Amino acid sequence: MFGWDAAPDPVFVFFATQDRALYSDAGTVLELEPAGVFPAGTYGPFTLELGPGDTVADATRHTSARIKRTLDDGFEMVRPLVVLQTCQGATDPAF
Repeated sequence: MFGWDAAPDPVFVFFATQDRALYSDAGTVLELEPAGVFPAGTYGPFTLELGPGDTVADATRHTSARIKRTLDDGFEMVRPLVVLQTCQGATDPAF
């Protein structure tokens, strides 16, 4: 899975396989561990919501996805994403 933020100039911020995930925020890359079967809804302190998907070539595009994290002060950070889910093997992305 590959995820970009939903900003006008999208930035690549999320990558996940069956065994691991990476999330980039403000120049910091966090290694996350998926909980559950792929695609997991929980990656450590993060929750991924994919929303409905559209078939694009050999992949599924989720244009209304979002990743959420509850912060130490109790507030919830929500970041809208566009996620491309594909079954082809991939190497770790360069952030």
